Amino acid sequence: MTSIRITEPRSKLSVTALLLPEKAPENVAFLGAYLGRPRIIPGIHAMWTGPEISCPVPAADLAGQA
Repeated sequence: MTSIRITEPRSKLSVTALLLPEKAPENVAFLGAYLGRPRIIPGIHAMWTGPEISCPVPAADLAGQA
């Protein structure tokens, strides 16, 4: 997996995010395993950082990841 597609159905916004395993191998490995099945995660407008949208992984899904 070198990229992931993120979609927002109401606005039909769709974006491809590139993954950089050479820079963040543990994060890419986690995302590969976590996104092994489709997920629905609410997005939050990160207005304090600009036009970004934050999609925090629910804490329950992180159990045992530390």
